Amino acid sequence: MNDLAQVLGIIFDLDGVLFDSEPLWDESITATFNHFYNIIPSLDIAQTIRVRSNPTILAALIEKYYPQYGSLQKEVERANAYLEEHFITYMTSRIKFFPETQNVLEKLHELGISLSVASNAPKKVVSEIVTKNQFLRTHVHPIFTIDDVTNGKPNPEMLFKAMRILRIEPKNMLFVGDSLSTDGEASRAAGIPFVLLDRNNFTKGKAIDYFYIKSLTEILDLISSQILEETATGFQNG
Repeated sequence: MNDLAQVLGIIFDLDGVLFDSEPLWDESITATFNHFYNIIPSLDIAQTIRVRSNPTILAALIEKYYPQYGSLQKEVERANAYLEEHFITYMTSRIKFFPETQNVLEKLHELGISLSVASNAPKKVVSEIVTKNQFLRTHVHPIFTIDDVTNGKPNPEMLFKAMRILRIEPKNMLFVGDSLSTDGEASRAAGIPFVLLDRNNFTKGKAIDYFYIKSLTEILDLISSQILEETATGFQNG
């Protein structure tokens, strides 16, 4: 079996990996807090918890900036409904692939590699993005969101569901994400080799037991390399 045949499927996170959408979520989070509380929250706080779901981000920000809430759950539900509608109305038309994304996905598709998505974003937001993107509609399946599972990442439920549909074993999969605490942990729990996409070099100098890339284009070199099989074995046994 040649090197490329070892990788039969790749699951991608969406925000910050395929799409340059995280700054747009920042805008919608800011708009939400300005609308309800007349507050501009610190984006540093949002960044530290971005890797979690929107309700978790909102809960942390509400507890910090609006501690007089009555019911945190109801407050989060109210804010999250506004956040999602704001994002769909004002942001989805502005979402774009990172410059290299479509070329990489097209080459992977040509190689016969199955492409999937596992995202903690809400389903109606992701559906809007997919509707406006011809390539995703025709080449990436299945696409899982936070609303398609009982537990979002770092729980591996999305990854297990994707593998069942694709009928590919963990050793023949890769999961590409931009967070160690959610994507990396989900990948480890599912037994799938993890590829950390770190465009901003946040993990420089740290000991790592996963694949590390700084651009999505590097995935093409990675899957054709002998290092993949050797390191993936170490990752799963580590």
